[in-house]
Amino acid sequence: MGKERRVAFILRGLPGLGHVSPAFAIAEELAERHIEPHFITYSNGVAFLEKNNQKHIQRISTPHHQDGIVPWKEMFEVTTEILPLIKKIMPETVVVDGEFDAFFLLKRLGIKVVMLTTKPYVDHNFSKYTRYSDYAESAMQNANLIIVHGLDRPKAKHDNMIFVGPLVRKIPGRQNRKENVVPICTGFEVNKRLTSFAKLLCKILKREHLVPRLIGGNIAGAEFASEPLEYFLNAPFIVTHGGAATIEEAAVLGKPLMLLCDDDLEKRLNALSAKRNGFGSIIDIRAKPDENVIRMMIKHLAAQSRLPKPVANGTPKAVEAILADN
Repeated sequence: MGKERRVAFILRGLPGLGHVSPAFAIAEELAERHIEPHFITYSNGVAFLEKNNQKHIQRISTPHHQDGIVPWKEMFEVTTEILPLIKKIMPETVVVDGEFDAFFLLKRLGIKVVMLTTKPYVDHNFSKYTRYSDYAESAMQNANLIIVHGLDRPKAKHDNMIFVGPLVRKIPGRQNRKENVVPICTGFEVNKRLTSFAKLLCKILKREHLVPRLIGGNIAGAEFASEPLEYFLNAPFIVTHGGAATIEEAAVLGKPLMLLCDDDLEKRLNALSAKRNGFGSIIDIRAKPDENVIRMMIKHLAAQSRLPKPVANGTPKAVEAILADN
């Protein structure tokens, strides 16, 4: 009997599921090809994976993010925590998100390193909102493969890069949610503007005979949903704070989006991409939006219900690239 094939996922991006959800889509596809996925991740990621019946999960600590800077001491501590786990699993490939810093050590173990990231990371290296630009470029140069997912191809070019489109996990079979439920994906950030707007939006939706469903962590009444796709299937439209995973899921399902923007540059870039590709309308929540404008947007999005040209799921393409010899 041959050696069991394994792929490990190191997912440290905080605070929501934007890094875990696309990786899980790849893991599902790998499992169907009899390749065992292992996950090394943080608390929210662990909860999501456990609710999705994953067996091989290792919980790790995560550096504290402050003003876009992670202290190198904490980076080192997390790296030393992860490497023994990798040696125990001994995968043929490690898939890492854009915030992991042990590329050189993994390559010394003879393990193929795949970076999973998005267009804003590649094109901006977070240089406009963190001090990570040198590290990000070094990481991209030293990965064996860079998988870029999303709606738009990156402008920056690397010889080891492939763009795959959205990465979306399997759509659940249950479609018993009411058609007038509007999912509001708040993420896990503590954001007063978002909290205030979400409460206002809920009031307006109820007046329009629609049922708001808060999914996330930071707003009173929001619930952590292991499978928000269940709520997306029959929703007239989806509200998102610019999360890449939600935008990609909506694009594959062909659902229109209400895109909330504030000072978060990465999420703003995600929202602009979705609007440019015809998947939604943007509301800037930095100033209190006009209720009449919100009401008109709700009616417009609800009338669309399903967009005519959903985007193809790029997960099979990503898996083929990971499994390729070169």
